[in-house]
Amino acid sequence: MTTKNGGNAFIIFRKQLNENLRSLGYNYSMQEHSKIASYLWSRQSKEVQSHSKE
Repeated sequence: MTTKNGGNAFIIFRKQLNENLRSLGYNYSMQEHSKIASYLWSRQSKEVQSHSKE
């Protein structure tokens, strides 16, 4: 499912996570960011995942 702006919920979640990690001084590669985001996303409740779609 996509959002109104065309991105899917996971992509939006990953983008926000990347911004937060970088602001905290973590300079991982995009591949590492994606692995972290995937791990965290899989542990989010369906409610959180659904909320990210809005």
